[in-house]
Amino acid sequence: VFDEVGREFLHHCIFRVADLQEPVAICRSGLEVELDAQGQGRLFIPDVNNGSYDNCGVDSIQIRRRFDIDPLTCEPLEEPCDSDWGAVIDFNCWDVGRSTVVERRVGDVNGNENMCWMYTEVLDNVPPIFSGIDDTSLSCEDIPYDFNPYDSTDLVTVFGVPTIEDNCGS
Repeated sequence: VFDEVGREFLHHCIFRVADLQEPVAICRSGLEVELDAQGQGRLFIPDVNNGSYDNCGVDSIQIRRRFDIDPLTCEPLEEPCDSDWGAVIDFNCWDVGRSTVVERRVGDVNGNENMCWMYTEVLDNVPPIFSGIDDTSLSCEDIPYDFNPYDSTDLVTVFGVPTIEDNCGS
C-alpha cells in the first residue's frame, strides 16, 4: 500500500488454496451383462462410466457390486454385502435374472470422492445344446398303449436319453 507521499507499507498474508469440490460421478444406466459360454460375465470401469469429471483432475476410478446371495453357495445372505473396490466386477450364473447394484467411486487428485450407482441385469443368452436323440417318426402302433408324455421314464423308453449341455447347468 502506498500513501499520498509515496511511503510504502507491505503486509504478507498467507492464503490456502483448497479443492473442496467433490468429483462428479456419472454412471451409465440400463446396463446389461451377458454371460459367455462358460457362464461368466464381467464389467469394467469404462463400461460403467458416463462422463464423470472433476475440476482439478480425476485421480482414481473404482467399481464394486452388491451381493444378496453367497457367490459360492447360492444361499441368500441375511445382510447384503459389497465386493472389494477394483477395476472389474465378475458375474456368474447365480446372478441371472437378478438386478445387481453396481457402484462407481471417483476420486480426485486432492482426495475428494464421490459415488454413483446403478442396477445391472445379468443375461444368459447362450442356448443349451441338446444331443443324443435322433429325429424319429413313429406311428400310433409304435407307441405303447399306456404311454404318458409327462412321465420321463416313458419318454426315455420310447425316444432315448438326451444329453443337455448348458453354460449355467441343465
